[in-house]
Amino acid sequence: MHQDERVRVLYIMGTARSGSTILEILLANGKAVFGAGELTALVHDGLIGDKNCSCGVAFHRCAIWEKVQGKLGLDPESYKEWNRLQGKIDWHDGFFRQIFGLMRRRDWKYYQEYNLKLLNAIKQATGAAVIIDSSKYAGRALALNRMQEIDLQIICLTRAPAALMASFQKPNREEQRPKKPLAVLLYYCITLISLRLAAIRMMPRVFFLSYEEFVHDPVHALNDIAAWAGLDLTRVCASLIDNGDFNVGHIVTGNRVRKQGMVKFHTTADKGETETPVQQLIVELMNLWKKLAGF
Repeated sequence: MHQDERVRVLYIMGTARSGSTILEILLANGKAVFGAGELTALVHDGLIGDKNCSCGVAFHRCAIWEKVQGKLGLDPESYKEWNRLQGKIDWHDGFFRQIFGLMRRRDWKYYQEYNLKLLNAIKQATGAAVIIDSSKYAGRALALNRMQEIDLQIICLTRAPAALMASFQKPNREEQRPKKPLAVLLYYCITLISLRLAAIRMMPRVFFLSYEEFVHDPVHALNDIAAWAGLDLTRVCASLIDNGDFNVGHIVTGNRVRKQGMVKFHTTADKGETETPVQQLIVELMNLWKKLAGF
């Protein structure tokens, strides 16, 4: 396949509540970039669930996603099968299924066909040169990396354990649900080892970024990403300096910030405060695991 025929995808891989939605919004305000949100959930939330797009209307009536759905040309039964495959291949157990070669050929065949059809439909409907997928799962990154039709680059976004612990204690049942401290530890250990193993397989396509670095100096972080990924983020950086507003775009699944229409970027990071001795102990264990995983 000719280089120009491949779909360019910038994939944000990382932990939940790590700032992936606001990073995507900033990147999607760059030249010829479209922020597609968490594509691993698009079938469930959009094609089947008809949830509201961030533009304020239901998925099937959104100016962008209506075009995408028309170009897909799939029936409801195909959506159900596709939704099943997304969870089976993209999510945490799917990551290890891929690592150990336990994926059925039929599943992979249809998963690949559906996702390539979607990415090409988005490219045609938006005219964007780069599509951002902020699904975060390491398993999805591995799967996309296997497709020769995709020109893939990955941003690996992580967050400090204390801030992650504090974030998971806050009620937010619309997206990633709250977790008890031990559940946060288990989630963190599984996710971080998945990110590290995926990054080893996909180097040098991976750009590492911490949430704390990002919010401390977003202009520097975006300039580094622009140079690495070949993006034009000149206007985005200028708007950040001027404390300007950013269009949220057309995100169906992601952080609640997507519902605001226009957002400002705040350069203050929530460091997180552990409230109990148990939380403090678990955060220490998470910090140790982070070092062992090489982050």
